[in-house]
Amino acid sequence: MKTTDWWYRSRFILAFFLLGLYALLWFWLSPGTQLSGSEIQNYLDRMETGLPMEVTEKREFLSRLRRWAEADDGAPVHMLNLIRFRDSMSAVPGHPEFTGTAQEANSHYEQVVLPMLARRGIYPVFASTPQGLGDGLESNLLGFEAEMDFWDRVMLVRYPSRRAFLDLASNQAYMTVAPYKLAAIDLGFVPLDRQYQLPDPRWAVGLIIGLIVLGVTALRRPVK
Repeated sequence: MKTTDWWYRSRFILAFFLLGLYALLWFWLSPGTQLSGSEIQNYLDRMETGLPMEVTEKREFLSRLRRWAEADDGAPVHMLNLIRFRDSMSAVPGHPEFTGTAQEANSHYEQVVLPMLARRGIYPVFASTPQGLGDGLESNLLGFEAEMDFWDRVMLVRYPSRRAFLDLASNQAYMTVAPYKLAAIDLGFVPLDRQYQLPDPRWAVGLIIGLIVLGVTALRRPVK
């Protein structure tokens, strides 16, 4: 085989390989179809029997979850996590006492759950610890009530669909590790529709420049 023939063929192979990877990524992050009533009921039944929460709290959580699931529009969801670590671990029904700190328990939860997220096309978009205000413990510049302040950690997680959230929350392996989070933190859990999301302009400009450079270098010198 001539060197030039190998070079052209290898470029086509690389192009098809990259297109295949992109197709897999597209499928992985795509929302799929809307939830049916029977699917919602199946997910809630699994959580009713397996989710380790106090009965009254679980009933309210599942009631809100049902209303949210029944309003499914098939679109991706961003879930805002507002996390406040407890001074001491609280008891979770059906789960042994954890001897570490709340921070250690939540860290263990996040490490175990990360592969479960990846398999469902779920990934954290943003995670941070509030900066705090000087020597004080406040984390909020405006909104002075205690329940609106003192956040220890903030996360924004992207779910490809509401189905992905329900599938995760009702999974037995997830419900086994969930007590590490439930016992360690007070949590605000807010589902969000994405209205707009601007990328870092450095990446966008860099991509445009890179495409221009590739296009220019791919041009052949005209034959005279």
